[in-house]
Amino acid sequence: MSEKRKREPTAAKGPAQGREGRQALPDGCVLDFKRRLFSTSKAGETFRSLVSLAWEQRQIQVYGALRDEPRLTLYMGDNETLSYNYSGTTRVPVPWHPLVVEIKEKVAAQWPDLAPDHWNTCLLNYYRDGKSSLAAHDDEDVKRYGKEPAIASVSFGSPRDFVMKRKDGSASLTYSLGEGAALLMAGLTQKHWKHEVPKRANAGPRVNLTFRHHNGSK
Repeated sequence: MSEKRKREPTAAKGPAQGREGRQALPDGCVLDFKRRLFSTSKAGETFRSLVSLAWEQRQIQVYGALRDEPRLTLYMGDNETLSYNYSGTTRVPVPWHPLVVEIKEKVAAQWPDLAPDHWNTCLLNYYRDGKSSLAAHDDEDVKRYGKEPAIASVSFGSPRDFVMKRKDGSASLTYSLGEGAALLMAGLTQKHWKHEVPKRANAGPRVNLTFRHHNGSK
């Protein structure tokens, strides 16, 4: 009598790793990942300078109570009309810092199909350690950003997982964002996908900048 073979356990499938370069996904979604928008030395220098900015610890409404956001933030833009409201708080942009302008110019050169003045605001997030996180959400706001917003995310410091999930549950992607990497989300990506930065044990500090176009509607 032949010995029965034991079935090997099936490995759990996690999110697929997002590949470098431009991807046209179903339903008019577009992603473009640049693993090294900045050189290693330039990314390190930029990170050390960004950490020294005048970061804010803001509070937001969570289930009716005010709580500290799980990261430090800054919001920069062309003028004060580009403010916006979220979670019971209002963000009014402060003037551009020269270093952030330098990064913005690099973004504009990388994606020249978008006008240089397209990037009129930037939200900066400082993840001080692995406990700093970003909950799953989308940035779909047709009134403020239009039907097909282009959002450029640039990260410096310790890499963190940037997890994207289709809202219908059919697909997921993970990008390692840090050390000068950049990700463009365009087309109808915000309509069909959510994204998050989960907590990560023993992660080092990281600064992320998201450049976008605000059309002036609050």
